[in-house]
Amino acid sequence: MRYLAITFLGVMIFSGCSTRPTRETHQAVLSLPYWQFDQTPAGWRPWADRRDFREAAILIEAYFPRHPELLPNERAMLHFHAAQLFGFDGDSRASLRHLKRAEVPDNSPGFPTRWNDYVAATTAFLKRDHTELLAARERMARGSSTDQDRTYLGTVDLLISRWGDPYGTAYLSQIEKHK
Repeated sequence: MRYLAITFLGVMIFSGCSTRPTRETHQAVLSLPYWQFDQTPAGWRPWADRRDFREAAILIEAYFPRHPELLPNERAMLHFHAAQLFGFDGDSRASLRHLKRAEVPDNSPGFPTRWNDYVAATTAFLKRDHTELLAARERMARGSSTDQDRTYLGTVDLLISRWGDPYGTAYLSQIEKHK
């Protein structure tokens, strides 16, 4: 019970108590180091969890100028997450703008070996380019060598199976299914 109370308190502190985030909350979130901002509930993720995808994406955009120390791979991951969030919100133009900056050099640490093909597949889905989506999927299938690669391949298969749906509907259907 004590652990539950501490966990609840931590969630309240990191996600804020009001339904609309305050300027102070934004400033605190934007001051976090990369890992906390991108990969923990202390960063942009509480907004996404509330389905305030645009606000989460805008937070990511605001993070870039405040953190010139970001490594290229960190920038690429943040751009991909902003692209996803804008895509969930139905803003393909903003999503595509970020996807252009989400590629990484081959064999980048922390990324699946087929990351750039995953970015290409996501781009193709948003552009409604079925031929390129299938081509990116084929490249991923030929080169998938890790569990992470196979997970992303499964996501691309989901996008293919949901062809014609908006990106948010297609991608988020995977998450809804696992709840």
